[in-house]
Amino acid sequence: MLSLYVILGIGGKHRTRSHARDTAKVLNQIEPDFIRLRTFVPKINTPLLEEVQNQSFKMLGPHEVLYETALLIKNIQVSSYVTSDHYTNYINLEGRLPQAKIRFLDEIDAALTRDEKSFRSFFIGTA
Repeated sequence: MLSLYVILGIGGKHRTRSHARDTAKVLNQIEPDFIRLRTFVPKINTPLLEEVQNQSFKMLGPHEVLYETALLIKNIQVSSYVTSDHYTNYINLEGRLPQAKIRFLDEIDAALTRDEKSFRSFFIGTA
């Protein structure tokens, strides 16, 4: 069994589309059994947190993470079980691709109708 983690938003605002497409391309080549989605959260005492704080790295907001997730899901062509059941994520997606693709995209579309303030607050990770 092969399980891979994808960190949504790690490309920031400037690389969100290429991150989604290129990550899907790699997943399609590797064909993992499980794809686990996590949303980027900056951690204390890291250079990337400094870049977030000085705004040289522009983090994605909740809707932008959801758009990146949709683009990723649209471009995955392999049969893998996807889960996004982690506290860093804005919504929980769980199911097997390709069967769950339309349901995932519908759930993302529904979440995009919510006000961004209704999602979890920005936080800095401690570990």
